Formats: sequence, C-alpha cells, structure tokens
Amino acid sequence: MYSKQKNLHVWLFVWIALLISCGTTKKYKIEKETGRAGYGVTQMENNLLSSNHTDSVKVYLNAQRVLIGKKVYYNLNVHYQGNDWLKIKSGPSLILVVDGQQMQFSCPESAMQRSRNIFSRKAHEEANYEVSLEDLQKIAQAESVRVKIFGHNGSIECTFTPDNFRRFQEFLKLKHEK
Repeated sequence: MYSKQKNLHVWLFVWIALLISCGTTKKYKIEKETGRAGYGVTQMENNLLSSNHTDSVKVYLNAQRVLIGKKVYYNLNVHYQGNDWLKIKSGPSLILVVDGQQMQFSCPESAMQRSRNIFSRKAHEEANYEVSLEDLQKIAQAESVRVKIFGHNGSIECTFTPDNFRRFQEFLKLKHEK
C-alpha cells in the first residue's frame, strides 16, 4: 500500500511539473523597481528570429524601454545561444537591413554578458544596443528586416518573420507608465 501511494505521489509531481513547463511563454516583461520613483523597464521577451542555422543555434532580438526619471531610453537586446561561442564584438556589431536600408548599431563592452549553461552546455551571449524610438518604428513598419550579428568567432544572419513584425508593433503600442 505504501509503495502504491509513493508511486502515485511521484506521478502526480511529474504530471504537475509537465503542466507547469508547458505553459504559455510571456511576450513582455514589465518590471517596476520599488523604492525608486521614476524608474521602470518594459522588455519584449523570446522574440526568436528565423535563421538557416541548425536547431542548436537560436537568436532573439528583443526591444526594451527604460525609464529613468523623465528620460526614456530604448534598446535592442540580442540574445544568442548555441553550442559554440560567437563572442559578439563590442562596438559596431549589429546591422539591420530594413527595407534595403542599412542601420548599424554599436554595443559598449559594459553592455555585454556571456555565460554557459552548466546542464545543456550551451553558450549564452547578450548584447544591448541603444536605439531611438524612430529606429524601433522603422523596424516595426518595415516589410523586410535582415539581422546580421558580428562576433570574434564569425557572424550570424537572421530574418524577421511576420510574428517578429507583429511583436514589435505590439511593443510600440504598449502603454508605458511614467
């Protein structure tokens, strides 16, 4: 009797864990830091780009809005994950070709992070590029966007899908509290 009950608890735990892991992915993360008036971050999440690379390589391009006091800053956040390091370069390392027009963005060394997942052994790299609201509007309203990211170990190219355009348009429509 005890082992049947124990097995039931194990299966119940596994079933609940599966349900939790299959939940929907959030599109946006809105953070408010308490205790500091006039500070807020709104960030798009999990905006996966299309690429010809293997399933082991994923590139996300997310928009971010940062409010500090009365000043608003916009960023593009590149998140790369793969089996090998890309080692995204500081300086001009992100190029977007928006409806045939090239837009180049630079990232300071201080706005980059690298880590490796100890379980999957995947390399994770993030780089933040300051952009203008007008840049984000051009991207959202475009018909085609190609993304090129340059690293010390090569480069990677991706393209926008209809879902990527929709997500940028939705991000720009969000009401941002001041």
